[in-house]
Amino acid sequence: MINVQFDETDLLDLLMNRLKFWTTDTDVLELYRDYLESLIDGGCFEGQTLDIRVIIDNLYINDTAIMDKEELDKNNIDIDDYDKILAKNEDNDLYLVSNY
Repeated sequence: MINVQFDETDLLDLLMNRLKFWTTDTDVLELYRDYLESLIDGGCFEGQTLDIRVIIDNLYINDTAIMDKEELDKNNIDIDDYDKILAKNEDNDLYLVSNY
């Protein structure tokens, strides 16, 4: 086992680079960047074993969805439900939503 420490910015770059494997949409990437920054700032990854691929692949494929206001309404999700809405880009009507 190798223990490594990352600067917060470097960790965010690693996570975002893997996310670019799944999408190149800059608006979507911005939503994920906002969410990942909040996780990093909140200490979510401190002292954890990190597998960048597992984290991002699960986040993108299984754990989240991108919706607009119409899709939020169809799924009975309130725009101010901070347990479901992980990040917002209201200018482009895009929301990063938890699937749980």
